[in-house]
Amino acid sequence: GFASITRSDGPTGPWRRQITRTELAAELRMIRAACYIFVAALSMMRDSEIQEIGRDAIVSHYGSPAIRSRRIKHDRGRSAHRWWITEPVAEAIQVLERLSRHPTHIVVPMSSTARRQERDTGITAANDIDFFIETVNASAARLGLTRIPQGPIRPHVSRPPMSGNAARDPAGPSALAIPLRPPARRSPANRLPPGYGQRDPSW
Repeated sequence: GFASITRSDGPTGPWRRQITRTELAAELRMIRAACYIFVAALSMMRDSEIQEIGRDAIVSHYGSPAIRSRRIKHDRGRSAHRWWITEPVAEAIQVLERLSRHPTHIVVPMSSTARRQERDTGITAANDIDFFIETVNASAARLGLTRIPQGPIRPHVSRPPMSGNAARDPAGPSALAIPLRPPARRSPANRLPPGYGQRDPSW
């Protein structure tokens, strides 16, 4: 079902001639999964915090772009917080917002049937991550991609190393700057490195 075309940069590659509704649904799910993975990897947000992101969540915090969401873990009041982000993360959030048909949340099941079967908001992130990896690996040879190694990849995997380094390492601000880059210059404004990964006394 693919035509071979010459791309603008020279090499030839496949181009889809037509697409079915089922194939389109899979492509849209891949976009949602890619955006979710990107946000999880570069924002240091927990899964529950990503899934609580609502519409118009991109704000300015001390002069740098941030995501506004709600903290769920150990917070019965579900208080609003902000996480500094880079422009590419903000773009991923904007794509998720365009994909969502929900009035308030942006990380939601794609179809009304899926929302009825699961819940109104939120996705099972592990399923989307596995779907993304399987789809990329199945198409890797055709698209010229590197296969993603097998292994446990979950939303919480990327967060502890960065939050732990930011909180306890003497070079915490430097570690924080790896995903945040320019926004990290604002971290002293709310003492983010010492407190972000602080252990909970109840553990």
